[in-house]
Amino acid sequence: MNKATGVFLAIALGLGVNAHRIYGADLRQAPSQDVRSGTFNYPGTGSQNQSPNISDAAAKDLEELRRVQNQKQQTYQGLNQVNPLSADFGNAPSDGQPVLPEAFRKLMENRIFRGLMQLSLDRNFQKNLLAVADHPSRSTLLIFEVMWIIFMLFFRIWRLGKCDLWYEKLWCGTWTMMLMIFGTSIVLPYIVIGDPYMKVVSAILEVIV
Repeated sequence: MNKATGVFLAIALGLGVNAHRIYGADLRQAPSQDVRSGTFNYPGTGSQNQSPNISDAAAKDLEELRRVQNQKQQTYQGLNQVNPLSADFGNAPSDGQPVLPEAFRKLMENRIFRGLMQLSLDRNFQKNLLAVADHPSRSTLLIFEVMWIIFMLFFRIWRLGKCDLWYEKLWCGTWTMMLMIFGTSIVLPYIVIGDPYMKVVSAILEVIV
């Protein structure tokens, strides 16, 4: 080996040592990327390069996911508050939970409305209601009710024509109207349909009264 070759090797070795000291790693290694955090890690250098596009997009996606989950949770809680079968039925919402609309909340505080909702979930009431709705004599009942109403209108006009004083007319109009309503809603349905109708009516009256 001649003197020139030795000098060249010494210079190359010195450059390699300096490069290793400067970068502190093998320059052939590629930087690794942390996708979740949006950063690039360079081996041996301890330096990171932040990728603002990836980081912002991931943060926005995570925020949107949390918002959708919160909306779903609030929807479930609101439904439980109005579901008579739920343990949260009628309970006042706690902090962070959805608040029912004011009109609907006042409606839920009504005793009759809550009673009717619970009654609609009763198996016996549903059975009797279906028996009334599917009764084969529904059309017959409708014909009888129309005939009864027409008869009572003419009867009422005839009775009012015989009244001279105003309080007589008031009394006659009241009792004939009550008779027409009673016959249409109670007597005729009981004669045509029977017990299922009366059970439905009595259950509704128990809730109202």
